[in-house]
Amino acid sequence: MATTYTPLRQDNGVDSWIVEETDGDGQVTSKYMVYEDPNKKSSIRDMERLSPEEIATFKGLIGVTGGGGSVTLTSGEGIDVVDNGDGSYTINSTTGGPGGPHVLTKPILGRQYSTRIMGVSSFTYATMAANTIILNPFIPANTLTISSLKINVPNATAGALVRMLVYSDSNGVPSSKLIESTDLDASKSGDKTYNASFTFRAGTTYWLGVHTNIALSLIIIEPGNSIPISSNSFYGAFYTTNTSANYRSAPDTLSSANLAQGYAPSIILTAL
Repeated sequence: MATTYTPLRQDNGVDSWIVEETDGDGQVTSKYMVYEDPNKKSSIRDMERLSPEEIATFKGLIGVTGGGGSVTLTSGEGIDVVDNGDGSYTINSTTGGPGGPHVLTKPILGRQYSTRIMGVSSFTYATMAANTIILNPFIPANTLTISSLKINVPNATAGALVRMLVYSDSNGVPSSKLIESTDLDASKSGDKTYNASFTFRAGTTYWLGVHTNIALSLIIIEPGNSIPISSNSFYGAFYTTNTSANYRSAPDTLSSANLAQGYAPSIILTAL
């Protein structure tokens, strides 16, 4: 007989589970819901009291072993168990989680992903303002681990330098700096790559962008292919945030980020 546990809720830990028991032929013999107290067993009909969001919070399965009050959680298909280092664990859904408009299919080694939301191809570039951190949101539907970030400089600009940035999100605005590349030489045209290993978690908002020392043209993602952060009017939207900062002094935590209708730089993420 095999037993699988599907977690339903997470609030500083999982507090309810769907338990499915199968026989040696893989046929389901029983299915029920339990709470943190294993003695509190209830009918599967109790699921009707949960919201669709709670039921859909986790779709993967995790392995559970141990006894005598101990439980071992193991990562598996659709589930990533993270040891927080303080005796607590975080269980993340790597597929089918809260969702997002980017990375809609499971990432494949070597494939490239970006903040583009449609498949329309175009070669468009625009000028990024000097000494300005320009960011736009990236929300992957699947967990993505990358090996590098890449931008493209279409026109060489003497003395130009650029850095790529990734910030976390806090209540809908960029917050803490997660990645800052080294100086990338934009005095010559072409691809500019920064090698870095980083994992973007499914359903989590990140902010990707650039920071230049002088005005510099970069390949962009057109507004029609970008996420509208918020509406500007009945016919317009804001696609990026801008923060003034001297080059090489991108703050660890952004204290302000102004909404803008500017263009978002096209940043390519290569899956590891």
